[in-house]
Amino acid sequence: SPRRYTYVLGEGESVKTAVKQFEKLENEQITIKHLIELFNVEKLNIKFFADYKKHYNKFWSYLLDNNKYKKLFPSFDEEKQEKSIRDFTKKLLGRIVFLHFLQKKGWMGCDPHPTEWENGEKQFLLKLLDGFEDKEHFHSKCLTYLFFNTLNAKRENDIFQVEGLNNDLDKTKIPYLNGGLFETDTEVNAKSIDFAFSYFQDLFEF
Repeated sequence: SPRRYTYVLGEGESVKTAVKQFEKLENEQITIKHLIELFNVEKLNIKFFADYKKHYNKFWSYLLDNNKYKKLFPSFDEEKQEKSIRDFTKKLLGRIVFLHFLQKKGWMGCDPHPTEWENGEKQFLLKLLDGFEDKEHFHSKCLTYLFFNTLNAKRENDIFQVEGLNNDLDKTKIPYLNGGLFETDTEVNAKSIDFAFSYFQDLFEF
């Protein structure tokens, strides 16, 4: 099953996982058993989802423990309230995972002049966080604008511009996606919710 042991290496690719696994082989007598164990993608996927779940738990627990935000998910039933908070967090992180896929393709933060979608910023999310001035309101003022007013809105020449962004991502090209994933939330006003910017920094780096 070669797909389970395949890595893409080279310019513009993240090789962190492969490098770490090769480092473990240093001073070892390398056998095919070692290689299979270290490069089994299935095992790495299990670790990835375990780490992803830690980020998910951190986000939804923050909302549940913050009375100001908890009240935004009204319910007489505590279990239903917690489920609403979990669902909100799943959608938020799901959107971010999808954007990670788009940035990997080079479709985020493209040059506004060519008609092709190429040569976008491969670290778009991290660079967006780094260049946004008001980091404590990154979610309410920047991410929600990206979701609802950019990816979900037709714009002239697909230009992305958000107040408070001070780097070369401003006035770049971002696609309009007519798929429903970035429709404005009706269950709760996402623009009234914020997290510590370190939550996003840790998540994007992960």
